[in-house]
Parts: sequence; structure tokens; C-alpha cells
Amino acid sequence: MINERDVRAKIAAVLDSEISIVDFVRWIISNSWNMHQDSSPSAVSLVSEIHLLLAERDDLSLDNAAFLRELSVLNSNAVVSTPVDIDERLVNSRPYFANSERWLVPAIPLVAV
Repeated sequence: MINERDVRAKIAAVLDSEISIVDFVRWIISNSWNMHQDSSPSAVSLVSEIHLLLAERDDLSLDNAAFLRELSVLNSNAVVSTPVDIDERLVNSRPYFANSERWLVPAIPLVAV
């Protein structure tokens, strides 16, 4: 299992020159094995993007400076989400508006002349 928070911490470490690019690559490859089985979709997506950058680096399409810039962009694109429990009765009920027809009923009944 790979955790998105851990991946982002490693990205920050390599961007701050606390670890080398080689050490980062070794860590990401060793920890992302079988990540599709038990990791969150956001972690899988992030690591997949990193794997694409690594492929471009291996092809010499990206030098180390460009690789680090792209990692910085990936690290700044964090999305925070939280699950919300919604009562199914609310979802399936009819919407209620404050200006519904009940408000339009006159207080004094009209009399035909």
C-alpha cells in the first residue's frame, strides 16, 4: 500500500534536496508495487503521474531540473476531499423552497362578486 501523504512527503524531501533523485526513484518504485490493489485512487493517480515523469526522464526528454519542476507542479496540485454521509431520504425527497406555493395563498379568502 502506498499513501498519498507519504508520497507528497518524499516529493517535498527531494525538492528540498534532503534526499537524492535516485533515492526518491528507488523509494517510489519499491513502494508502489501492487499499489492498485490497496491504495486510494488519489495515491494511485499521483504515483502514476510520477511514473510518467520517470519514463520521460529515462527517455532524456526531461533533465533533472525539469523533472524537479514537474514534481513541484504535481506536489502543488493536492486535492482535499472528505466523505459526506447524506441521508437517502433527503436525496429522494421533493425539494422545498421558501417561496413555494404555500406562501402565495392569500390570507383573506377572495369572494366572487
